[in-house]
Amino acid sequence: MRLLRFVAAILTLALPVMAWNYSGHRIVAEIAYHRLTPQARLRVDEMMRRHPDFEMITHDAPADPDARAHYAFVWAASWPDQILSDSRFYDPARADSQPTPLLPGFPDMQRHPTWHYYDIPISGDGTPVLQQQPPHLMTELPRLLSELATVSPMQATYDLPWLVHLVGDSHQPLHATSRYLKSQPKG
Repeated sequence: MRLLRFVAAILTLALPVMAWNYSGHRIVAEIAYHRLTPQARLRVDEMMRRHPDFEMITHDAPADPDARAHYAFVWAASWPDQILSDSRFYDPARADSQPTPLLPGFPDMQRHPTWHYYDIPISGDGTPVLQQQPPHLMTELPRLLSELATVSPMQATYDLPWLVHLVGDSHQPLHATSRYLKSQPKG
């Protein structure tokens, strides 16, 4: 019996750990959606219906309009992670990346990978650290919040999933620091 417990404990340690994934973002969105006033919820629901990827976001959504709107908001929270591997989008920071054609409803086709985090650099052995250059989570989250009411409806519709997603990312411990050591001078 003792051997069986030991083997079970070892196997448990070997499982991959998901620090923050789609579920984490959807939980944040679920909480946010339930905290919206009825008036704000109507506006958010309308914005989500106009999102250029609404059909993708609501692929398995319920038919009931209220449940569908709720589903769209919650699932859209993970959309910024989904486009990181979507061939319609590109990463301008990569040398081998080429701009992709602008699709209807999208203000841009960039993946914006640096928006997802802000690494506070730390070094335990005196290794010089690098400061993360903008754009990053700490520049984009406040920008999105301040601009949401003043940008075009198309831009606001595109920005809403980013806003919900980045709020979740801001609470992700693994999106908050980068350790520099002599053995890892690039962090």
